[in-house]
Amino acid sequence: MELITDIDGYDSSQPGLVLGAGTFDGVHIGHRRIIAEVVSRALARTGTSGVMTFDPHPREVLKPSSEISLLTTTDKKIELIAGLGVDVLFLLRFTRELAAYTPERFVRDILVEKLHVKEVVFGYDYRFGVDRSGDYIVMTRLGRQYGFSVDEISPLQVDDVTVSSTVIRECILGGDLARAEHYLGRKHAVVGRITKGRGIGDSIGYPTANIEVEKATLPPDGVYAATVKVADRVYAGAFNIGVNPTVAETGERTAEVHLVDFDGELYGKTIEVTMVERLRDELKFDTIEELAAQIERDIEATKSAVALSS
Repeated sequence: MELITDIDGYDSSQPGLVLGAGTFDGVHIGHRRIIAEVVSRALARTGTSGVMTFDPHPREVLKPSSEISLLTTTDKKIELIAGLGVDVLFLLRFTRELAAYTPERFVRDILVEKLHVKEVVFGYDYRFGVDRSGDYIVMTRLGRQYGFSVDEISPLQVDDVTVSSTVIRECILGGDLARAEHYLGRKHAVVGRITKGRGIGDSIGYPTANIEVEKATLPPDGVYAATVKVADRVYAGAFNIGVNPTVAETGERTAEVHLVDFDGELYGKTIEVTMVERLRDELKFDTIEELAAQIERDIEATKSAVALSS
């Protein structure tokens, strides 16, 4: 897959572009249905399949003061889309200037003049242009004007629920990881960079890595059996989300993981934690010894859960 971050660098002489557009946070089963349709239609016309998405997420630019939780980082989104057989991924930087484009300007200046698009495919709820004023009806009119076809993909219903990033986020925040997995098409994972912690885990014999997971969608506080990808290797890990009530007094919510059978330096590295199973609530223990004994039990439970899921 070719990654284009500057559309001026796109070779528009490639065979007719069939383009899917959207934020695609999570690249869930509904998104994959749209992208599969793009790939199929491009193959049918011996054209080029393309996906257009944005970085950062539009809401981060348009509502910077609001809290946002994302299902995927941009890098993870790129990785997932690359695995779907797409020829070209257009990753546009989302700015206030771009947000101010009218639907017609967006279509004329980007889709037509820069990309020479032949067909546009998008989901039922896709909006574009200033104040989200562009929709299927507007795109169809512009398609007739500029000579490309337009197709809207109907919503994907699973168990009488319309699959969406919002629904999946609600599932995760509510602790229903199984339902989230059903809609994602994979287990939920968070990606983050390892930062310096206080070293308390080291002092009791169970070193943990603190993970910077800003904007990630996290399930309720507790301990989770997980798999942890470090570079090209995968380890079992006991993943804790919470305020560490036994040893911390700040009440600050953190995410940290103990990697089973790992020996090495993690600080500064980016890791991916995939939650396999919730093990227990976060608890406050009377002594450090009680905490250490529970961590040992968590590690054994993690090994079993990861082994059963593989």
